[in-house]
Amino acid sequence: MIVTAVKRSLYEDLHLKQPGMEFASEMLLRAGKKNWRYVEIPISLRPAHPSHKPHLRPLSV
Repeated sequence: MIVTAVKRSLYEDLHLKQPGMEFASEMLLRAGKKNWRYVEIPISLRPAHPSHKPHLRPLSV
């Protein structure tokens, strides 16, 4: 998994409009157009507890 972190001042300068998970793609595209440097940092996740309910809402086509 990749985590995206950005300074608030830079985030506000991007003027992102997409809701939900799409904002990450929009953020990378806009940062690239501004020639900003970014670094991806891999992290590891542990499995969720069985009682934890998923909070993501996938798109239905």
